[in-house]
Amino acid sequence: MSEAALERSAAAEQQQVFSGWLLSEMRENRVIYIFLCVFLASSLLVSALRGDEFLPVIVVYLERTLRAFAVLCSAVIAFVGIRVLMRGSNRPTYEIGRTLLAIASNGRLTRLLFSFFVLALFMGSFLYNKTLIPVIRPFDWDETFVAWDRALFGGYQPWEWLHPVLGYPAVTIVLDYLYSAWVPLVFIVWAWVAVSPAVAPDLRRQYWLAVFLAWTGIGIGMALVFSSAGPCFLPVLFPDLAAPYSGLNAYLAGVTEGFPLSSTMSKEFLWNSYTDVIAEPGGISAMPSMHNAQAVLFALAGFRVSRRLGLALSLYAVLIFLGSIHLAWHYAVDGIIGAVAAVAVWHVAGLASRSRPGTAIR
Repeated sequence: MSEAALERSAAAEQQQVFSGWLLSEMRENRVIYIFLCVFLASSLLVSALRGDEFLPVIVVYLERTLRAFAVLCSAVIAFVGIRVLMRGSNRPTYEIGRTLLAIASNGRLTRLLFSFFVLALFMGSFLYNKTLIPVIRPFDWDETFVAWDRALFGGYQPWEWLHPVLGYPAVTIVLDYLYSAWVPLVFIVWAWVAVSPAVAPDLRRQYWLAVFLAWTGIGIGMALVFSSAGPCFLPVLFPDLAAPYSGLNAYLAGVTEGFPLSSTMSKEFLWNSYTDVIAEPGGISAMPSMHNAQAVLFALAGFRVSRRLGLALSLYAVLIFLGSIHLAWHYAVDGIIGAVAAVAVWHVAGLASRSRPGTAIR
């Protein structure tokens, strides 16, 4: 048989293997996919009733997801290349090619692409719903959360307690990098849970379900009830409430003059999206903090794999909490309530995931 015929035969076999896996996946985790379909259908219905364009939002997130997939694949290629070169192989090009071919042919690559497609559909739908929060429920909780933070921290705002320790440009820049790293980590942890042989099927089911429940229940449901914009948007939305954060906002503006903080650019993007200056979907919502909620889910999933990984991701969650306050994204109560809600969601998803036996990812 010719080499081309062998390649065609291997591709056909790979398609059959993936088709079989997909049928099993849909059957074993049908609760997740039913949840996704209902969420998609309801979002599509709402957009149709409002006369909004829904598909472009999905396309935007598909593009973001494909970029994340490309970056992840590039990282895998670089990792394989570095490992082969460090071993001192006599035929490095051959070894790298063989390793990459093995990775591409074991089914995990197509499953990873499928998992990213699922994430893009879900997060695109979430993004559309998030933009509706201030439309349905205008921001009316910021004053309350300013008062709650003041009461919790002895008459001061929490950033004032943190500033003597964190209020140095170098520290701010590090926290800004860590806070920005949260976005790729959403994709990385999702990918790791989706295809890693170290992750048990029930953990993957629990994590996926917890993510879906968190973004819808916390990021939409609770965010609608407690509609708020956050400290960074007070000067333009509620100038009378902005005074307690004037020092922090002035400090961050000063740091940005010397170093362009990613957080500052993100805030400008969200504000331009909110005011329709740009057509890109964004969405402003402070309470509860999904940065903090998702970081807690990272840590809870990490502990299920190893104590060391769980501790490392817990440290990251703490830094995200500190960064959310120091970078003026959130009130402290946003992060506290987001974290507590994430733990509750994790346990609910655990009960649901253990109620159905799973099939290991091969």
